[in-house]
Amino acid sequence: MTTIWCSVLAVQYRSTLDDMAIALRGCPDELWEASIYEVKKTDQWAWPPTDRDGQPFDDPAVRERKFQAMSAVWRTASHALWFTDLDLSTTEAEW
Repeated sequence: MTTIWCSVLAVQYRSTLDDMAIALRGCPDELWEASIYEVKKTDQWAWPPTDRDGQPFDDPAVRERKFQAMSAVWRTASHALWFTDLDLSTTEAEW
């Protein structure tokens, strides 16, 4: 029975990832960095945007652009693929 469920889930994952690939390949360049959901400054995970060292950006224009990038198509897709890879790995070493 476990094998049947694993096979069904594998088919569903493959289908979903194929659909995601089609959507990403079809995304127009001008929408690649567009926000696809609202990120609020009240979201503690999102504010303030920081650089790689964890320091907030000084320039308000850069800070706002980085803030809006949190919901960009490319970032959302990257997040989904990163966690899909993590979730489907059987061991930490394999991941």
